[in-house]
Amino acid sequence: MGTERILAVDDEAGIRELCRDVLAGAGYAVDTATGTGTALERLRDQDYDLVLTDLRMPGRNGLELLHAARAVQPDLPVVVFTGYPSIEVAVEAIREGAEDFLPKPFNTEHLCHVVGRVLARRRLEQENQLLRMQLGESFDAARLRGRSPALRELLGLIHKAAPTDSSVLILGESGTGKELVARSLHGLSRRAARPFVPLDCAAMPETLLESELFGYEKGAFTGATARRPGLMESAAGGTLFLDEIGDLSAALQAKLLRVLEERRVRRLGGQELLPVDVRVVAATNVDLPEAIRQGRFREDLYFRLNVIPLRVPPLRERLEDLSELVQGFLEEFAGRRQDPPRRVDPQALAALEAYAWPGNVRELRNVIERLVSLAAGEEITLADLPAEILASAGTGQDRPGMSGFREAKRRVVDRFERDYLHKLLATHAGNVTRSADASGMNRSAFQRLMRKHRLRSADYRRPLEALRR
Repeated sequence: MGTERILAVDDEAGIRELCRDVLAGAGYAVDTATGTGTALERLRDQDYDLVLTDLRMPGRNGLELLHAARAVQPDLPVVVFTGYPSIEVAVEAIREGAEDFLPKPFNTEHLCHVVGRVLARRRLEQENQLLRMQLGESFDAARLRGRSPALRELLGLIHKAAPTDSSVLILGESGTGKELVARSLHGLSRRAARPFVPLDCAAMPETLLESELFGYEKGAFTGATARRPGLMESAAGGTLFLDEIGDLSAALQAKLLRVLEERRVRRLGGQELLPVDVRVVAATNVDLPEAIRQGRFREDLYFRLNVIPLRVPPLRERLEDLSELVQGFLEEFAGRRQDPPRRVDPQALAALEAYAWPGNVRELRNVIERLVSLAAGEEITLADLPAEILASAGTGQDRPGMSGFREAKRRVVDRFERDYLHKLLATHAGNVTRSADASGMNRSAFQRLMRKHRLRSADYRRPLEALRR
């Protein structure tokens, strides 16, 4: 408890001194501020665990401080007190996001009790967040299957980016799993208990998209018969995922940029600027730097969104993960049908690995669903695969089936070689000599295989836990 820091804000010196003396005596570190402006300066320079603030102060009041404080530290609890106690004031403060309410005059016992309860709840939330991150129990993160270097790098960046509130721009081809990455970022963040709100910017016309994103007031346009908050407000405290951000119109790009800079949103037809506490994660398969050169995307919005860039590799760059992905989809569809999972024989699996997968993981999932539905036996064979996959596995120069078989055999051998080398290098912490000795190969032959499969000894010299992140 002694390390927890509290900021007490009140224009009355007596209240500030009371909070400082009582709470410091209880073991907390306490700073004070005379008003909202000073408080915000302290919040930008120092992380706090709790803010206590009066509601009625000259200039900007306590509710404004509440919103501004949450914009700086989204998970920061705020307790308000006022010398004008009424149920209406209390309800308004709680509705606007305050954790609790203290009417003036308050006694020291009540002050310590409220502060202790709020900070205990904050500690529990932080412990749960840390546990989720350490154990990786996010359902969405678990679905990012694979052990390829490309995926390991992506997962490492997700775990680093998740605890922050920085904007993230997810780049990748269609079907690679960009929304899955966004959900994983949310699920591993301190915002996980709050909403994850996705919006496909390419799925609706501009006028509808604007009202969906920012909301509208009654009478803002024909058919607006009642006030409706937008998705920016609906995602309060959570994450707003803007998919296909590259398709956003120029006008909406300008409005979105303004909201991101000011952390305030104005509904269509409204005058009031409403504070918003939301983390924005955007995704696109568009080359945004090229779109900027062509004048189709704002450079300032790009820099605002691209604080942390994450690239999701296409499936063809992580074919080592295909067998795990296939197994996961087989289990998923078997669970839906309440059947035992099907098996894929080695030749069929090798043919799947030989395919280019232009539709990436989404296409693979659809193919596996089709195979589970239509394959005759318990084991999926070459004969069950779609024609386009069989065609990509063979050259057509041999009698039917032979070129496909040879390619399938090559893929199986390659996969065995890579897995075998991976396990040896991991076991011997990247020591090539020991790994070669354990395999029965000489060092130069072992190194040739490493070069063939693009394995580097340096990647295995870190602790095993680092490889798994």
